[in-house]
Amino acid sequence: MQKSNILVSILCTTYNHEKYIDDALSSFISQKVNFEFEILIHDDASTDNTASIIKSYETKYPTLIKPIYQKENQYSQGIKPTFKFNIPRSKGKYIAFCEGDDYWTDPHKLQKQVDFLRENKEYSICSTKIYTGDGQFKKRRRSPYVRNEGKFLLYKNFIPTAASIIRKSSLPKNYPEWLFKTPLGDLSIFYLSSKNGKIKILNDYTAYRRLHSSGVWSTRSNNQLTDAGIQFRKIVQPHISENEIPYLRAGIARLELKKIIFDKLEGANINFKKHLLENSYRSTRHKIIHSLIKIISSKKALILLSKIL
Repeated sequence: MQKSNILVSILCTTYNHEKYIDDALSSFISQKVNFEFEILIHDDASTDNTASIIKSYETKYPTLIKPIYQKENQYSQGIKPTFKFNIPRSKGKYIAFCEGDDYWTDPHKLQKQVDFLRENKEYSICSTKIYTGDGQFKKRRRSPYVRNEGKFLLYKNFIPTAASIIRKSSLPKNYPEWLFKTPLGDLSIFYLSSKNGKIKILNDYTAYRRLHSSGVWSTRSNNQLTDAGIQFRKIVQPHISENEIPYLRAGIARLELKKIIFDKLEGANINFKKHLLENSYRSTRHKIIHSLIKIISSKKALILLSKIL
């Protein structure tokens, strides 16, 4: 059997992304690298023209584009396509992630990250900063709470999925049972990978996370998003080390405080609420929320919370 020379596997899950998938695939193909890579796409039974667009790319790049076209939606059945379909068939030493409605903005993204991981064996994850937007605006997004140890992910997920790459060897050969119960697959991947190495966030902006009305997470309410974060932490809690417990508890406290703030905003006077809702994709709301929880977003506050919780 001929040995594969593929160094990076790009994993892309997509569903009803006909408006966006072209940007994603084009950004993958345009990567300027000195190694071979593959693009593994999982289309989860899209009902629009997403599959047709992928097939056109598959025809043009048959050795590069390797799709799976589902006839029945897997996500709705509680199946995590990344773990069940894409990771098992990946041939690369490194795995990069990008959803079908996001895309990469830097043609040197993969090269920068691979170079870093090659030169720094103690790291298992390398990500970058990203842009976010809904098509009407483009905003630089930086992670306010970045640390190189996985335990800090239990406080706050500071790794942008669309900009991330991990060592495949950092993932366990047999996934823990809790993995299939958690609602946050990307955070689960990063946490598992971080158990075998450190985390690096490069200063470059290399990806664009698209915020839109049909996105899986974009359409969820603020409370639904915070509930998912709390649920992840409660599911993983029995399986973490003792020194990670304070960070997990502080993470739950942070999210519970956000829920309180969201509830208060729901009861705000009608003019204030109308102003918030009229602004582009919660941007103003996010600024307000972040300013209100700023006190527990600092290292000093985290240490304090770890002592009292």
